[in-house]
Parts: sequence; C-alpha cells; structure tokens
Amino acid sequence: MQLGPEIKFPISLTSKLPLKDEQGQVIGLIGFSRDLRAPVGTEETPLGFARAIAEFETDLSQPFSPAILAQRSGLSSNRLGRLTKRLFSLTPSQLLAKTRVAAASLLLRESTLSIVDIAHHCGYADQSAFTRAFRTLTSVVSVHDRLAGLGRD
Repeated sequence: MQLGPEIKFPISLTSKLPLKDEQGQVIGLIGFSRDLRAPVGTEETPLGFARAIAEFETDLSQPFSPAILAQRSGLSSNRLGRLTKRLFSLTPSQLLAKTRVAAASLLLRESTLSIVDIAHHCGYADQSAFTRAFRTLTSVVSVHDRLAGLGRD
C-alpha cells in the first residue's frame, strides 16, 4: 500500500474462463479484471482506516473481521461499510475475503508452500475453509486443479 498523494489497494473484480484444446482439456485460463479502487486523495481517507488495512495486509494470518477493522479504524460499522462501498464497491467482509484469496492466489503461483500452509498464512482455520473461499471467489473448482494448471500437482 502506498500512502502518497493517493492511497491504492490491490483490489479488482476478476472473471475467468477456461481455455481448452481440441480434445476439450483445460490448458489455461483467460482472465478479465476491473480495478475497483476509486482514486481518493489521502485527505478523503481516514488515516485510521489506511493504517488498519495496512496492518491487515501485513499479517493475513491474524484474525481480522469487519468488526475488528471498524474498531482499529476508529469508525462505526455503518461508516466503514459506506467507506468500503465507495472505495472498492465491496462490503467490508468482501474486501477482507478478496484480499485473503488474492494473497493465497499469489502464493499458489509463486511459492512452494503446501495448501495447508497457504491457508494458515492467509488466515483460514484449515484447508477446507480456504478451499471453499477460493472456489467461491475464483470460480476454480479445486485448489488442486489450480495447482495442476501451474504444474505443481
């Protein structure tokens, strides 16, 4: 996160479609992303909110809920909801979930960590909870399918 003239968070809405060969085997994915960040100057973003988001992004393994985000931001739940909706077009819960899954996706691509370790690193209680969230937010049926597509099965 940068705290320069504008605060920017890595949040986007992504749609993915499978690419298939002549035999119908999935050989890749094509994705379309839309940046959900609203260009907002630092004077428009509560500093407590920016700090709370930075704290969350620093260690995703720690428990972090919309209530904790509101408390650490110094905002009411209602104000937090309006702020995340304006900045990201997401609810606070969606923002936290998308951030966790985006980090997990990066680790799946760029690390050799096990799925269990990635799940714990990104704040999931177990592999099952991570797999459900991953499937819901990425439309990939299985984390194992994702790994197979990366040559890591």
